[in-house]
Amino acid sequence: MLAALLLALTAATSHPYRPCAHLPGQPGPAIPTAAGAAAVRAEIAAEVDALGGSPAFARYLTHVAARESSLRPGVIHQLGEDQEASWAAYRRLGPAHKRAGNPYAELPEVWLTYGLFGLNSNYHSRRLHPRADPRALCKVKVSVATYALAAQDVLRRMRRCAPTPTWADVHRAIQRGNLCPDGRRENLPAAIGEAPARLADVGG
Repeated sequence: MLAALLLALTAATSHPYRPCAHLPGQPGPAIPTAAGAAAVRAEIAAEVDALGGSPAFARYLTHVAARESSLRPGVIHQLGEDQEASWAAYRRLGPAHKRAGNPYAELPEVWLTYGLFGLNSNYHSRRLHPRADPRALCKVKVSVATYALAAQDVLRRMRRCAPTPTWADVHRAIQRGNLCPDGRRENLPAAIGEAPARLADVGG
């Protein structure tokens, strides 16, 4: 019985999607308690501060995380639209992963949408390193750093169509992939979405 328990514990701590909290096709982690949610918010704020970002960026990320993942860092996003977007992106970008020498390039099953902010790994895991493990986006530190790099990128590129960008512009560009305004309203509170977003806010 002890041997079986040890085997189960080993499997639970070494499944192939670590550091994610579960496998694809399995239920995600439970919604955190108030204390657990507060701890995640504090971890986001600490990582933003370590990157030289602003409290405004931390507030924005906390809102995105609450909406995208219910503040569950290790979640694999499994809604139909998330899965379809992940597979479509892999079909298009898989050759680029291979050219970059990513050791996971031949494993389409790991190029999913992960973590606090619902980042499609096909677009975002390479921001930290072209050979990064896409599953690392389940880590808070990695997902915050990746989002900061994405925000720096879009803020630099959107100046021709959004010369005074807001957090709503950042949200549209990263979460929906539209660099320029498209007439749709972003699902952000006005106090966050309408506030100016600057490179310095995101560690740039």
